[in-house]
Amino acid sequence: MIKRLRIFLCVLLQSLFFFNVSNAQESCITNLQQQRKEALNKLMIGTALYPIDSLSHKAVVVVFYKTDCPFCEKLMPELFKLQQKYGTNGFRVIAIALDEDLQEWKSYIKTNGYDVFTNFCDGKSFLGKFPEAYNVYTTPTLFLLDNDWKLYKKPKRLTDLVEDISELLTR
Repeated sequence: MIKRLRIFLCVLLQSLFFFNVSNAQESCITNLQQQRKEALNKLMIGTALYPIDSLSHKAVVVVFYKTDCPFCEKLMPELFKLQQKYGTNGFRVIAIALDEDLQEWKSYIKTNGYDVFTNFCDGKSFLGKFPEAYNVYTTPTLFLLDNDWKLYKKPKRLTDLVEDISELLTR
């Protein structure tokens, strides 16, 4: 909430003082992208920090999901297929579960074979740091990031995601 207020105030002040609003917006957006990358870079896997920067990639899908979400249950197998198909070409999935029961989440990952993803769950549901950093209010929510960890697209449909991944992998 405070981050969104800062961005709003930054743009508002820039426009009040007749500065170039597009430069102000670009600066605020760059700041937000950096905050999101820092949030991802501090993923806790078990008890160890996972070095996200060490992932070699051309395209990364960050998916926010819940194990009991019916739409997520349809999406996750499709992401699994995409990981199998494009994984050797530099495609990665970072799956952030917004669940509260960590044991149920771990069982879900193991049962469905989703350990091929970079998985994370802090057990705080929508109250964790990632939903705030990415302004996530519903599941599933997808973000496609490029090789510089910048937001490339926020696909709404699976067909759009497949096209966008293909674009990124051929750049």
